[in-house]
Amino acid sequence: MTSQALLVFVFILGFGSGILTLHLHVRTFTQDYDIEQITFQTTSQDHGINLDPFPLPPCTPNRTSAVYVFYGSQNSNNLLTSIDSLIKSNFPGRVRIIVDEKANSTLVKSNLPEKYLHLLPKIDFLVLPLPDLKGKELIPHSNKIRALQAGSFVYENDSTECTLSLDTDTYINPRAPWNNLLSTLQMHDFAVAKDCSVGIENVPDYLRTWMPNTGVLAMRNTPRTRLVLNDWLKHFVPCNGTHVSTCTPGTDQYPFLQLTAKHAVRLYKLDNSWNCRVPGEIKEIFKEFPVYSMSVLSNRRDPGEEDAKISPTCGGLEDCHILHGHFLKYFN
Repeated sequence: MTSQALLVFVFILGFGSGILTLHLHVRTFTQDYDIEQITFQTTSQDHGINLDPFPLPPCTPNRTSAVYVFYGSQNSNNLLTSIDSLIKSNFPGRVRIIVDEKANSTLVKSNLPEKYLHLLPKIDFLVLPLPDLKGKELIPHSNKIRALQAGSFVYENDSTECTLSLDTDTYINPRAPWNNLLSTLQMHDFAVAKDCSVGIENVPDYLRTWMPNTGVLAMRNTPRTRLVLNDWLKHFVPCNGTHVSTCTPGTDQYPFLQLTAKHAVRLYKLDNSWNCRVPGEIKEIFKEFPVYSMSVLSNRRDPGEEDAKISPTCGGLEDCHILHGHFLKYFN
């Protein structure tokens, strides 16, 4: 064999050995990688801890409820008006009221106006021994928290349970698209709309001025939701009984948002059609501002009158699904 042929032979042999070696290394790496992946998956399953059980099945009527908190000497008209509007909207679930002893006495059958008597068979009551906060808290939010801690969920640790907490001064559009709201709980622990821009500490930057309004609060019975509810009262600093200026950050909403960040909950930001509120300047312009439709506020029964003054709800959104705190006396 000539020296030139020998050189070619050695080159081919070396090249072939390199390919074989590379193939073996790739094969070995692939096998090790597969084994490592299988081991990781098995380890994860063996722990049996799942703080994030998503995606979850849709909310069902037998595991869905709307909850109101009613305590002290509050006027029951707003509460009953809200419940009546909720039932007329075909809410897909039960209605529950969490009350203290004093408020419960105002809701007995003998004290109810006749037009509300038909509501009683459709309501479940939970009576709690809530403290009397008169003169102690200007806005008794701590009792609201106590009530939600005790009665938000009734099926223990059942993640199929969905709850909508509503303030008593809410009024529900008869065509409210409940599936749109409740479907958010297939992928989230909480769903809530923004209240106002207030600086909030100990939250990520994208939430630092996003004060939620817990007057309309959808929640799923998940481990992280229960963590927030359990810690809520401990982190609440109430405003005193003298002046509203002491209520910032002394509202239930401030620690609620901080706890959603602390416990890394899945929080869905609802648009304001689910919690419609009139801007402060509108209230100053119109001392009496009746609500004659769910999408337009007007000081005249006919908003088309020449001297009528009107304002769209929800920052101009076309629809308002839940109206919150807007002169509901006009519905009574």
